[in-house]
Amino acid sequence: MLSLSAAVLAQALASTAALPATQPPTLPAPSIVVTHEWYGYETLPIDVAALALVEIGFAKLNTALFVAGAFLYPIGAPIVHLAHGRPLLGLVDLSVRTALDLLLAVPIAALGDIEPTGTFAFNGA
Repeated sequence: MLSLSAAVLAQALASTAALPATQPPTLPAPSIVVTHEWYGYETLPIDVAALALVEIGFAKLNTALFVAGAFLYPIGAPIVHLAHGRPLLGLVDLSVRTALDLLLAVPIAALGDIEPTGTFAFNGA
């Protein structure tokens, strides 16, 4: 009887398919995908030039320089964004800069009136 049960056990083990060894799934190596490159070094000189024109125009009482800088500041960086194929970012930047320009115009207008002669006429001292 012992030999019969050993034979049945041997036959049962031989008839069952071997289970495949399972290995933990391997994850692919992470890769960094760069969709655009940083180009802030291109917008910085435009901003510096615009703010310098505003400052010099205000200090020298020259309306033309002041207005040139005030118009260059909101449009300079959005043009760079457009050149890099990012029109939505250019539109957002234009909106923020225009709002900032208008908010700063109120205190400057309170300091003095811009006259058509090209100079500032200050109210008070």
